[in-house]
Amino acid sequence: MNTATQARELVRAYQARTGLSTGHVGRLAGVAFQTMKQFMTDNYPHQEESLARQLIQAVEANPPQIPDVEGKLYTTENVRILDRQIEAARDGALSLIYGSPGTQKSFVFQRRVAEALRRAGLEAPTVGYVYASGAMGRKALAQEIARQFVVYPGSSAYGTLTSLVFALQRRKQRAVLIVDEAQHFGGELPLLEMLRELVDRAGVGLIVAGHDRLEQIFDPQRSPLEQFVQRFDHRLRLPGLSEKEVRTIAAAELGQVPERTMEAVLKQSEATDRHAHASYYSARYLFKVIAQVRRARASNGFRKSVH
Repeated sequence: MNTATQARELVRAYQARTGLSTGHVGRLAGVAFQTMKQFMTDNYPHQEESLARQLIQAVEANPPQIPDVEGKLYTTENVRILDRQIEAARDGALSLIYGSPGTQKSFVFQRRVAEALRRAGLEAPTVGYVYASGAMGRKALAQEIARQFVVYPGSSAYGTLTSLVFALQRRKQRAVLIVDEAQHFGGELPLLEMLRELVDRAGVGLIVAGHDRLEQIFDPQRSPLEQFVQRFDHRLRLPGLSEKEVRTIAAAELGQVPERTMEAVLKQSEATDRHAHASYYSARYLFKVIAQVRRARASNGFRKSVH
């Protein structure tokens, strides 16, 4: 591959990752729009080597921003479950994962995808994460999946899906697609059809995650895509944190605290599981309580706050 071809592929990957236009990439490199247009369509009338190196340097000097997932990831049982599902998806498995808020689904998925992006650099990542918005139509969903896997989108949902299938079929490693908060799709047939098509045509491993409502949306007895939803290899409902896990995390974050304080942390970390009609320990609530304790300590009101 010559330098000009390498530069074109690098720029296209950069655009797919960042969403920047050809003109914007040109501005980063100090190259006029018309020159960029000619170069990217292989119609540049002059010697390409110098321009190609200029573009490569500009892209490398302005790497795509990788989302920073704040907070330490503690290896709870739920984290181990989710990691096993990601590995299963690498082998082509389809997983449905649901549970109440605070069971670490989104946090773990976002962390693992950020790690994959750092390893990949500008290379195409093997794991993509899509937050399912209720405002998404077929075109928006296809474009977001394409952006995750560094595939330049088409002008329509069909064009983007075709590009995705073409690109993912030719990659050395199977792509893993994680669709989070998928209950926002509300069982919309066109969106679920797109996921089915990516599984069937591109061979992606698929993880669909979200709230308990997913169990109903992907119920083979109710879904119009009965054959597709029956193909899910794993259907898992995540529990809350265990008391031991809450105590371990609180001790690691706060140091040694009196048992009375620990009991207060446990109590304030409880949430109500409306599906199971029971309480559970929420990771989200736990870290809010830990933050409150730290603020109280900083303001010298620690004892008053927790006693």
